[in-house]
Amino acid sequence: MGSSDDAPFLKNPISEETLNLLFDVSNSNSLQNSLEILIQTSKSNSGRSNLASKAILPAILTILQSQTSLLDHHILSLCFKLLRNLCAGEIINQNLFLKFHGVVIVVSTILRSEVVSHVMLVRWGLQVLANVSLAGKQHQKAIWEELFPLGFFLLENLEPKSFGDDWIKLLLSRICLEESQLPVLFSKLQFRDILDCEDTKSRDDQFSSEQVFLLQIVSEILNERIGDVTISKDVALFVYGIFKKSTGVLEQAVKSKSGLPSGITAVDVLGYSLNMLRDICAHDSRQGNEEDANDVVNVLLSYGLIELLLTLLGDLEPPAIIRKGIKQSDNQDGGSCSSKPCPYKGFRRDIVALIGNCVYRRKHVQDEIRSRSGILLLLQQCVTDEDDPYLREWGIWSVRNILEGNEENQKVVAELQLQGSADVPEISALGLRVDIDPKTRRAKLVNVP
Repeated sequence: MGSSDDAPFLKNPISEETLNLLFDVSNSNSLQNSLEILIQTSKSNSGRSNLASKAILPAILTILQSQTSLLDHHILSLCFKLLRNLCAGEIINQNLFLKFHGVVIVVSTILRSEVVSHVMLVRWGLQVLANVSLAGKQHQKAIWEELFPLGFFLLENLEPKSFGDDWIKLLLSRICLEESQLPVLFSKLQFRDILDCEDTKSRDDQFSSEQVFLLQIVSEILNERIGDVTISKDVALFVYGIFKKSTGVLEQAVKSKSGLPSGITAVDVLGYSLNMLRDICAHDSRQGNEEDANDVVNVLLSYGLIELLLTLLGDLEPPAIIRKGIKQSDNQDGGSCSSKPCPYKGFRRDIVALIGNCVYRRKHVQDEIRSRSGILLLLQQCVTDEDDPYLREWGIWSVRNILEGNEENQKVVAELQLQGSADVPEISALGLRVDIDPKTRRAKLVNVP
């Protein structure tokens, strides 16, 4: 049995066989000291490999399985830390974790009422699962089946910022993006917080706070790992479908000075899905092939993405500086009465950023924007706007991409400038200027030396 040194931590004895194994391997005589020594040993590749051959991981699972409700939180945290280290890149331990039902044991442990309120314990438990998920699809499937959907509901209720080291993001990245399970999880989270609502006639237009939480986390993952995470066509189209559905909120939206999260469920779904599309297209525009019909960006474009974005942007009231200088006769939308306000601070910028990423080195998108009379609209976004931080920078990026290598688009801009319709000083920031041919008297854009 355990020594007297364990009395403050252990409230129920553990089997002598398990303790003796830990004591022998660690050359210690108390559970706490043994765990602390083994944690240090398991920090190295050789240490993890050696402990795998001695079946330490099953012994720790045995402790958790039989004593979870009786273990002191300190001992519980040491068990989690040891499991986390043992499963860090050591396939033998990762396989042992599955063989001895580690997923069930750890998930049931971290979701217990007396544990879930201790954020650090939940964090370490998630670290264990995240390291196990790196072993492959079989391991990810086991975690998914155990956590879905109840586990995600419970984890959603914890303050996301409490997880500081982003292990929950790694777990969701593996499951939702790399395994393309985002559509399944998102649909299961629907109506979670409106089940008691008597008015169900408009349910199809509603989203739940759990869905907002999921999109927020996955959006952050995409933004932080641009270039590392490859999104499947199915997931990209699913996100696009969410975005299209959420645009209905614009019919009732009021101008907001708040960024994301706005506190309004439908607005947050709109914003996070838009940000996800922006980053999906940022990655694939760098990697993709304009001629490849299976390229994720091209797939999205084939479903009318540019047309939708230009429509949404055109329906918004112009930036403040444009509203002040624009002539009423140039207002083709029939006056400001039909214009819609931005539902959150940065909405206009996010649309422009997505357009800029889509058009990057894609001539057919450049041409589509010209054919839809979108060039002037995007030129008007090359301004500073207090309601849209970095709008000017994203506007210039987008216009640069529209003009690069496209003489037809450059000609349109030159003619707009001569007409006074596109008097935007920021064009010079693109390294371009308007010149008049002395013979033909036609305008053209040329590079500034």
